[in-house]
Amino acid sequence: MKDVFDTDSVICAQATPGGRSGVAVVRLSGINCFSLVRKLAPKLTDKPESHRLYFTKLINPLTQEMIDEVLVSYFTKGKSYTGDESVEISCHGNPIITAKIMEELIKLGARTAGPGEFTYRAFINGKIDLVQAESVLNLIEANSGKSAKLSARQLEGELSTEIKEIEDKLIYLLANFEASIDFVEEDIEIVDYTAAENLASKLLKSIKKLITSYHAGKVIKDGLNIALVGAPNAGKSSLLNALLKQEKAIVSDIPGTTRDVIEASIQISGLSIHFFDTAGIRETSDKIEKLGIQRSEKAIEDCDHVFYVVDPLDFNESDVKQFVSSYLNKNSTLLVSKSDLVSQTNLDLITQTCQNLNIETLHKMPIKADLPRHSLLVYSSVSENGISQIEKLLEKLASDYHFEDSGVIQQARHYELLLEVEESLEKGIELIKQKDSVEFISYELHNAIYKLHEILGKKFDDEVMDRVFKEFCIGK
Repeated sequence: MKDVFDTDSVICAQATPGGRSGVAVVRLSGINCFSLVRKLAPKLTDKPESHRLYFTKLINPLTQEMIDEVLVSYFTKGKSYTGDESVEISCHGNPIITAKIMEELIKLGARTAGPGEFTYRAFINGKIDLVQAESVLNLIEANSGKSAKLSARQLEGELSTEIKEIEDKLIYLLANFEASIDFVEEDIEIVDYTAAENLASKLLKSIKKLITSYHAGKVIKDGLNIALVGAPNAGKSSLLNALLKQEKAIVSDIPGTTRDVIEASIQISGLSIHFFDTAGIRETSDKIEKLGIQRSEKAIEDCDHVFYVVDPLDFNESDVKQFVSSYLNKNSTLLVSKSDLVSQTNLDLITQTCQNLNIETLHKMPIKADLPRHSLLVYSSVSENGISQIEKLLEKLASDYHFEDSGVIQQARHYELLLEVEESLEKGIELIKQKDSVEFISYELHNAIYKLHEILGKKFDDEVMDRVFKEFCIGK
């Protein structure tokens, strides 16, 4: 990250993806970067207007050969993405051309930008805070409509505003306690401890709300993970193919066909849903199958929801009890497959057995607003009977991850720091209740504010910057 902290030089990078395309964009930022570009485009005006396009030719200064016909966009200092003087060169999207432009710019004194360096400069110049900088990356990498929408709103500063409001109130609270320090020896109490406790408790509630939003934010960002679990040949791969509407997994009547975790994704209600078709879990001496089962167990552990697939021809009550005991703390659905191969009487018996074990039947009623921890659906991948109900269940699961505002955190860094804010606030509230020393109370409030400053980027070090910007692409 050493180069990222050098804010004096002109940086340049291709801002569009590599490869061939209709148009490519080479971006520059830094003091006098337009003058540098003019050395390649002598016919450019020497008095450019900000936010205006100029059509010109780039000329090799040594050979006087034309490199390309381009459009040059100029952004004056203070009115660009980075806050510095910036230029964007739109050229033909041929890697040879972009490489040549970059080569000539570097010869003239520019240097290649590091990952996220343009956004870093925007942060350093006060155009955005650190939360917004992270939202830039989230927006670029968003793999669903919900993720893109939330990231865009956070880029606008909605989450930052919420955190700053908490920060402002904490600073007000701290100022009251620090003002009273000078009066401790005179035994004069100028702080209303009851009011202070009420305010601190409200702020703690806001912090806790942000913390609890992390799971939903992570799912919105990364997608909902669903593991397809069950014995070999239960019908997991057929179900996956039916939901994807394509032949993703090999289907065979030979048990143990799936020996590794097969991953596939779909978009439902603006959310990415990732399926993990796991190897059938059973006792086996086959080393390869054992490895597949181990990977399956890891996928199940990390998933958000389990689809436990059961073959009705091999159905028994112990399987259902095993299902309930295995997923006591995980949302799960028992899916009885191959319904076309058994009678309705047998299906009714299976349903009754499940209901006796407090597994709620979904295929006989509309999908409820609040799903039970364990539920039951009956279907057939061959006749597709019941598949629409599973799709409705998926829509319901997707709709559960929503946001009325931008107070949903997606970053592990925010989550970890908010946990520290929560801890300091809880300690501070206990000290306020006991009317303890104002120095001790102030210390905890100071610490909480400091952690909020770390979230917003008001306090940072090289390690924090490296963690935030290392995943950015070059050119952003």
